[in-house]
Amino acid sequence: MTINQIIKNTMLRIKEQNKNLTPDNYALVFCQEAKKLKILIEDCNKIDKYKKKLIPDIQKELNRYNLKDSNDLINFLITKVNRGDDSEALRQVKIVLITIKRILQVTSQLNINELNKISDTSLNILEKASTLKDLESIKEKWNKYLLTFNMTFLEKLSVLDINTSNPLEVIVKEIIDKKHNKIEEPIDKGFAMILREALDLSLFETQPKAFDTFYKRIVGDPYLIEEISIQKEFIKLVHKRIWFDQEKYFNEIRIVNTIFNKTSLELTKIIKKLDNSNQDFLKTKTELTQLKNKKTIEPTLLKTELLEIASSLEKQTVYINNELNIHRVEIIKINKEIVQLENDLKEVKEKSHEDHLTKLLNKKSLKDRIEWMEANYIQDKNNKYSLAIFNIDSLKNINDTYGYDAGDMIIQNFTSILKTTTRAIDFIAYIENKEFIVILPAVKINGAYTFADKIRRKVTQTKFKYKNTIIPITVSAGTSNRGSCSSLEATLKSANKYLHIAKVGGKNRVEPS
Repeated sequence: MTINQIIKNTMLRIKEQNKNLTPDNYALVFCQEAKKLKILIEDCNKIDKYKKKLIPDIQKELNRYNLKDSNDLINFLITKVNRGDDSEALRQVKIVLITIKRILQVTSQLNINELNKISDTSLNILEKASTLKDLESIKEKWNKYLLTFNMTFLEKLSVLDINTSNPLEVIVKEIIDKKHNKIEEPIDKGFAMILREALDLSLFETQPKAFDTFYKRIVGDPYLIEEISIQKEFIKLVHKRIWFDQEKYFNEIRIVNTIFNKTSLELTKIIKKLDNSNQDFLKTKTELTQLKNKKTIEPTLLKTELLEIASSLEKQTVYINNELNIHRVEIIKINKEIVQLENDLKEVKEKSHEDHLTKLLNKKSLKDRIEWMEANYIQDKNNKYSLAIFNIDSLKNINDTYGYDAGDMIIQNFTSILKTTTRAIDFIAYIENKEFIVILPAVKINGAYTFADKIRRKVTQTKFKYKNTIIPITVSAGTSNRGSCSSLEATLKSANKYLHIAKVGGKNRVEPS
């Protein structure tokens, strides 16, 4: 084998590799071909000859690098001379490596298969004692990946009218917003809850067993409602529920009528007794008048007649007093019955499901719903839910300035915004301290924030008009998620805490942000 053959092989290899025919490329490939053929060329071993002339520490450091030719050796030595302080250079290299590792740790979490794979591979290499060859391997992998990487899969979102040129976090937020805007079909348990609402007796503490049995069947298999027999049974139970409520209502009315009739009868008796007594008083007055008109009268006779008149007056007074005492007892008894009835009616009202102003769930109904959500969560920790508590900013000032009618109008308009923005499976309640609470099933804390902030923005964009006056309105909100709290009470407390932070932090905001 001659030098000419090596030269020929060298030219073919340069051509195959599409390299430019430069002196450096030629020398590098020439030496590689000579090495393959096991022919010793002195010029190809210059790097080894030069290395032997260096101090042992430099030789040891050189062994960590894959130096290909004398040019690599010269560049290494120039860098070594220019760098001067080895410790400073090593610190810089460490900082760069740590930064690269952090970048790779981030890219490995982006849920893009090929990107995850190359990030994990690169991290594994860097975690070991990496050589220059290893670093070259990482560089080549990333060069290949960058040539093929694209984000065209995001173009599928164009059917949802999503701008795919936005940052990923903006794209995700737009998808969540569109999800909240969409009127979704109720999920299985939410659908069963709606049926239960239709069967819930508003004036009774406990529900008939037939109602609970039907509800449990639907929870177990919501698709039963597609059966004609189940639909007929449901309609029958709804009619039964209406009959129960009407019967309870009419019973309460009958009690009221009985008490009023009894009161009227007692008053009639009192008036009649007073009329009879009045006749006796008139008779006594006549006798006194006659006595006065007599010109002369015996003292003994006068004394007798005066005693009779006094006795008559005493009897009449005692009689009236007794009658009043008798009827006082009756009146006190009737008054107690009226007070009891008022308390019963108040209790019935509190047990009803709706707030009279907003037609939203009241405090008792909220308690029922949220306890139901909590029971589902305790049974299956995947049934997480979030809360959003809203408060209309400066509502007291609005009431003081424009009157309570204006405040009620704003509360009702805000209610409309909530109703048109929530999903079919969400629950909205209005409680005494002017707070609106929204239960958001299957929504994480970031989704609760997105929902609450959307409501906040809608309010700021809405013109609240009262008697030709535009009243600027803002709301504040606090959110929490059951999965992040130790109990139902802690979840409510957390949302209220963040609502307070939003109020003291300047209002017109949602916390935690």
